[in-house]
Amino acid sequence: MNAVVVVPPGAATRPVLSITRLETARLLRHPVFVIAVLAYAWYVVKGAVLDPAPDLRNMSEDWSVLTAFFLGLGGFVTMHRITRSTGPSSEVVRSVPVDEPRRTLALCLTCLVPCALAVVSGLFTWAMWTVGPGGGPEAEYAVLTRGEIWAFHVTTVLATLGGPLLGVAVGRWWRWPMAGGVVAVALVAWSVSTGAFTRGFGTTLHHMAGPYGVTITGESSVQAFRQAGSWYWHVPYIAALCVLAALAALLHGATGRTRRRLLRAGGATVGLALVFLLLSVLTGPEGVLVWHA
Repeated sequence: MNAVVVVPPGAATRPVLSITRLETARLLRHPVFVIAVLAYAWYVVKGAVLDPAPDLRNMSEDWSVLTAFFLGLGGFVTMHRITRSTGPSSEVVRSVPVDEPRRTLALCLTCLVPCALAVVSGLFTWAMWTVGPGGGPEAEYAVLTRGEIWAFHVTTVLATLGGPLLGVAVGRWWRWPMAGGVVAVALVAWSVSTGAFTRGFGTTLHHMAGPYGVTITGESSVQAFRQAGSWYWHVPYIAALCVLAALAALLHGATGRTRRRLLRAGGATVGLALVFLLLSVLTGPEGVLVWHA
């Protein structure tokens, strides 16, 4: 089925925002995104409100995984399909008085929708978690400070932005029909693999480099454990990955001065991302803390 982009009156003065509204409407109607949001809302509300005996201690960790899966991965799949859907009707799209980088910018702005949903649900879950009888945030993550918990939650929210942005980039550059499925499986596998215990530089680097880092903490009467690395530096690293995904998407179809600016911005962002990644690996506590009763 061909996708037709209709630009409303006045679009000549506000082309990007006009197309963003159209793409946002497509996102909100897309069956993959609708199913992902409904399933996500059900699990969040059920765990916090409908369950007669909610496990508030596990609510935050469940929220993080569910948010990254339904909004981050679901947003990736949806935005990839929306981006690719303009391929069969490229002649129609080119007739719109907006170049490809600005049409891509509109798609990137649409990616803010799942991110906004993650922020709202995160604030709701945090409120339910802190006022409940579960002992507060520190009771859940044991050896993480409240600041580290906030930083971890921010990386979850950023995953709901980076996933859809990556979907736009893959849709622009990789036209193979199975590209979205391959990248989605790779993202899940990479994220799950970051949950391994960190022992030394190599495993800590693998853990902190993931697009969504699974954190493992716990305690007993004789020991407490956590993965190594700094969640504070992990936040700007994930933010840099989001910027890189957007720049990669915008680069497709860019020419002349715009292309040169995007390449320079991409190079600078890669450098910053590597610095933030190294700081997240080399700073922060060590991976295992043990004490005896």
